Amino acid sequence: MNFVDSANLANYFLQKNLAEKILKNPIKAEIIFINSCAVTKNAVRKTFSEISKFLKTNKKIIVFGCGAKIFYEEFKKKFPQINIFREISEIKNFFKLKDKIKKNPKKIFNNFKTRFSIAIQNGCDENCSFCISKIARGKSKSFSTEKILQQIFLAQENNFKEIILTGINLGSWNFEKKKFSDLLEIILKKTSIPRIRLSSIYPQFLDNKFWKIFSNPRICDYLHLSVQSGSKKILQAMNRNYDPKKILKISATAKKIRPNVAICGDFIIGFPGENEKNFLQTSQLIEKIKFAKLHVFPFSPRPKTPAQNFPQQIPQQEKKHRAEYLQKIGKKLRTEFLQNQIGKKLEVLVENKNTGWSKNYCQIFIPDSKENQVIEIKITKKNLPELIKM
Repeated sequence: MNFVDSANLANYFLQKNLAEKILKNPIKAEIIFINSCAVTKNAVRKTFSEISKFLKTNKKIIVFGCGAKIFYEEFKKKFPQINIFREISEIKNFFKLKDKIKKNPKKIFNNFKTRFSIAIQNGCDENCSFCISKIARGKSKSFSTEKILQQIFLAQENNFKEIILTGINLGSWNFEKKKFSDLLEIILKKTSIPRIRLSSIYPQFLDNKFWKIFSNPRICDYLHLSVQSGSKKILQAMNRNYDPKKILKISATAKKIRPNVAICGDFIIGFPGENEKNFLQTSQLIEKIKFAKLHVFPFSPRPKTPAQNFPQQIPQQEKKHRAEYLQKIGKKLRTEFLQNQIGKKLEVLVENKNTGWSKNYCQIFIPDSKENQVIEIKITKKNLPELIKM
């Protein structure tokens, strides 16, 4: 979502002729925009570090995003010399960017060369006890089908081969009595974009209709689940509306429909009250499902969230130890998944430096290939740079 927010802001500047191009090398820029995150303590520390680094260049710095919104006073006190905006609308007003953007701009900025990210909703109505994103982003707001289709048509006109549908709570999209699975059906019927990739999704929003649509080869066989724990007790403490059995059923269904699917997962380790048994349940769930990739986060208490004040907080060193243990499991499972690709034919979208991405999100090396080509190739170990490094 932060990538999408940054790209959308960049496109306002391009279309209002306030920038010839958006510079990816900040040192060459006159004004540096830093989009801040608040999801963990480490994310805020990184923002502080970036601000400090660019202050040394004597350039004008503008900070926005969730970090700036939640910790506005802290940012202001620490960096009084920079401009801090709580909302992107404040930036638009500051630079007088009030006019609507063109439907089919000639100049377009995107964070990827061949893939186009599209936000279909923002905010969240769930009540997860650990999450600060809902506080920063507010209630769930779904964007209209028409607006989403317009962005896909824009991607097609600019020769993108893949779109990435994203949101704070992607699966909760709901507009004019249509649900997320209905939106996917409409996109498949009304657009011709070759590949549709889904970003992180909450398990409870995958309904029966979704699984019928998931069989369509234009939907990437990649499923990134926001799981967080394999313990029923911890999931209840987190206020997640599912249990480990639901995750097992989802993985089995996904593998039945798309046998070479990559199932990836987000996990929070060291949540308050997580004992050895609960942690073992998480590691067992991960091994049983054989996740293709893990994103492991030690629990980070966030202000204004219930979990910040829960009893039985886990010591930092223990959280670190548990996270490292799961990361080792994740590396082992990732290696197995990549090895299982050898001998298979995969369709690869070439991005740069003779490398691209398969639909199930394996990085593939294809020598003498051109950017934005879609190539089907039989995989060998030499095609898998990630496996060679392991």
